[in-house]
Amino acid sequence: MFNVQRLLGPRIYDLIDRMSPGGSGDPFTGLNTHERGELANLYRLGYPRGDEFMIAQPMGQAWLWASYAERLQRDYPEYWDAFWTKPGHVGFDEPQHVLHDRIDVRATVLRPLYAKEVTEDARFQTPEYAQLRGMAQLFAGMHEMWDVPMALELDTVGNGYVLGAGVRLTTGQAAGRQLYCINAANTVLLCDGEGEASNLRLSGVLPGDEAIWITMPSWRTATRTAITSRARKSTTTACGWTTERCIRSTTPRCRRSWAPCTRAAMTASSCGSTTGTTLRYGLRRASA
Repeated sequence: MFNVQRLLGPRIYDLIDRMSPGGSGDPFTGLNTHERGELANLYRLGYPRGDEFMIAQPMGQAWLWASYAERLQRDYPEYWDAFWTKPGHVGFDEPQHVLHDRIDVRATVLRPLYAKEVTEDARFQTPEYAQLRGMAQLFAGMHEMWDVPMALELDTVGNGYVLGAGVRLTTGQAAGRQLYCINAANTVLLCDGEGEASNLRLSGVLPGDEAIWITMPSWRTATRTAITSRARKSTTTACGWTTERCIRSTTPRCRRSWAPCTRAAMTASSCGSTTGTTLRYGLRRASA
């Protein structure tokens, strides 16, 4: 869901209009091949058509990522480097779709913010802070965290895609604490994490502390020279379409639908694209 939001940007509202009552009903109008494929992946995973407004304004979904991100990194350590360094992953095969949205910034904390400050400070009453105010108030009320700082104002956040990006405090009392951005507006980040990091949030953080603000936890350790276009191993089947092999399967996969390579799969792709390749953004594509 977040990947579709990232890819479409403000055009997500055109998608919402097309899928709302009175719209065309065709979600793929105006999208390029890569965007069509990723939106189709989302629908295939069960996302309900007609609820596209939630892609534009996610709430609990971002919290779920923050609460599981550390666990996913522990359970699947090979994925985080493989995304950038191994064939079959978008970060390796087609990095042009992700590089412009990456964040790799060392920032300075201007101040931690309590939910009450976010909701009542005159600075944050403008429309761009509306969702951040709502989520801060919601989570503070749900978890009785009015006395715990939940947001962070940094001196810079870079130009990448911020939702879900990691924030690791590197100096001060909270040094080593790992949080993730669940909402943001300008340089203010609403953060959450796993376990004790979620309980503490930004407690102990002071103005002047430093934080590493990064899209992928393994970006600094991934081999940067590996993030270039490479020719991939492929074969041409009797049906005439080029196929590739799934990293964890020996079955040839259709480059259009990631389905087993059969003539039917090549002529009637389920991915919603007319051309192109569906590549792996996440663990769900590791098998058919």
